[in-house]
Amino acid sequence: MGVGFSPDGKKLTTADGVGRIRIWNLGTRRLLQTIKATQPVCGVAWSPHGTLVGAGQCGAYNFSASATRVWNVRSSRLVFRTRGLEAGSVLRFSRDGRYLVTPTSSGTAEIWEITSQRLVATLTGHSGQVVAVAYSPDGRLVATGATDGTARVWSARSGRQILVLRGHNATVDAVQFTPDSRRLVTASEDGTVRVWDITHEGSRDWLTLVAHEGGVASVTYSSDGSRLLTAGACDGKTKLWNAQSGSLISSTAKQRQASCTVPATGQRLYQTVDATSPDGSLVAQATANGTVQLLASTSGTLVRTLPGGHQGVQAIAFDRSGKRIATGNWDGSTIVWDAASGRSLQTFTGHSGIVEGVAFSPDGTLLATAGEDTTAKLWDLKTGERLLTLSGHTFALTGLAFSPDGTRLATASGDGTVRVYVLPVKELMAVARARLTRTWSIAECRAYLPGGRCPGQP
Repeated sequence: MGVGFSPDGKKLTTADGVGRIRIWNLGTRRLLQTIKATQPVCGVAWSPHGTLVGAGQCGAYNFSASATRVWNVRSSRLVFRTRGLEAGSVLRFSRDGRYLVTPTSSGTAEIWEITSQRLVATLTGHSGQVVAVAYSPDGRLVATGATDGTARVWSARSGRQILVLRGHNATVDAVQFTPDSRRLVTASEDGTVRVWDITHEGSRDWLTLVAHEGGVASVTYSSDGSRLLTAGACDGKTKLWNAQSGSLISSTAKQRQASCTVPATGQRLYQTVDATSPDGSLVAQATANGTVQLLASTSGTLVRTLPGGHQGVQAIAFDRSGKRIATGNWDGSTIVWDAASGRSLQTFTGHSGIVEGVAFSPDGTLLATAGEDTTAKLWDLKTGERLLTLSGHTFALTGLAFSPDGTRLATASGDGTVRVYVLPVKELMAVARARLTRTWSIAECRAYLPGGRCPGQP
């Protein structure tokens, strides 16, 4: 499930929990393609150049007679389909967009050339199901993780098995290469993270981190490969590590996940909430006491703490300059902070429930907020005025995003729909006049139009 703009901002893909994948043309507001699957759709991946989009099925262990598919976004034509049964939503494109790797239900993984629909290689060797795949940045290698507790490294060209990495005692759920393609990190349900030197001259088992109680949900390298960020599947912690020495730089404690312990009645589960500044220098992380910590991404040191007092933080976003941070809070408020001083700049109130998402417009003049109350709101950051309340969803919003040119806002909801709203006032008026066959009421103007200004004619 999810929603996302293509790299050029002209297309939108949506996936929902009832087995529908939709590709939209934002310019024409036309539905380009709808795919109905036998299982809920949980994964949509764009090729690096934004010309292709691929999708798979939900559930790494829930195999059904469905294939990974790839569409040409410009023509909405299905250009590729695997011939076998695929295993879940795992799908990765190569950096040049020519190839993809995906697991199969038979315990293997396959590398395909998309244009020719040629099966380049079948990666055979795991004794369990493949649940994680990754391409190396240089395109030479493919890594896989499986339920047999091993990770394996393969030649992306021939499919030849190069390394078998043994050491985990449970499923390897995540694999990722370093930016220089010389090392591989693996994360497992056994709670450990292992860094492997995969060069011919290196030591294969290079570093082991006893990272999380109850399993590791994800692991991510910093852009320079010097740091590792891990998230626990059960212990509710996120940790930043030195990828060279294995030393723990910082740890943020959250509440444990419900799948691991049953919370007390009325207790709110705390989600991992963080954001990285556009230049990559800062990481903002919400803490269990309602504050936000700003960490230096290169050293992991605490730069400053944004005060608490909002019951809890549910969403964080930097503006494009990295100078401002917005936090969406459990009490329905949204606060904009100065990243350099930690000073509160503005507070917006208006949602009657948790603020589930926040986003700055590309030009930094607007702030959008998504609420548990089923509405999105648009705020003028210069005047503090609420410009728009966007309604239509029937369930809590789960996220939102501006288009790259700032003229559209997409909102996603638990009701299974995504809505794209027109933001420029003149264009909004034109759309409204085309659809409204009567005059505006004063209440409608106040609720839906910027500044409550009513047009003279419908």
